[in-house]
Amino acid sequence: MASDDLMRSDAAAQRLRPRGLTVTASASPPRLDRLSSRGELQPSRWPRANIYVGDQVDHRIRKVTPAGVATTIAGSGTATFADGAGAAASFSGPSGVVVDAAGNIYVADGGNHRIRKVTPVGIGQLAVTWSAPSTAGSSAITGYTASASAAGQATQTCTTAGTSFCTISGLTSGVAYSVSVTATNASGQSAPSASTPATPN
Repeated sequence: MASDDLMRSDAAAQRLRPRGLTVTASASPPRLDRLSSRGELQPSRWPRANIYVGDQVDHRIRKVTPAGVATTIAGSGTATFADGAGAAASFSGPSGVVVDAAGNIYVADGGNHRIRKVTPVGIGQLAVTWSAPSTAGSSAITGYTASASAAGQATQTCTTAGTSFCTISGLTSGVAYSVSVTATNASGQSAPSASTPATPN
């Protein structure tokens, strides 16, 4: 199966079915067995590329590997709307899913009446999310800066204009970093948050 082949989800039967298959080694398309949205799958013959699924029951975006293992890419599991990285994002009955050449995932978020974009975290990147402080101080928060630092490595940052997530790039794969966040308002920049360890792919 070519990497750009499409699969469609059959919600009623809880199966993935081929659509627009290009069969290269067989005269018939691969048969896909029953799908469990929460664990390992038992396919009889599985495609050689990852498949992305809108899990309408659990309100998550799932990735199924050629080995048949399902993992969550994004979604909190609660049927509501929220932008964010990974589990900080929320969907309501996501269904149609397509992936472009850059690996961006586009989702028909039916319950929220939106088309959503899920951006992949690549090699040497960390997706960072945080909660806003309980008090902004003397004036409203205007932005945040997330920083990743490690011994012998250049510190890398990402900034936002108020959203509580961003992706830090330019990191060294496999190196353990300490990640912290600062907030900015009219008075200046806050002290860094407590640091969290994280290691990019």
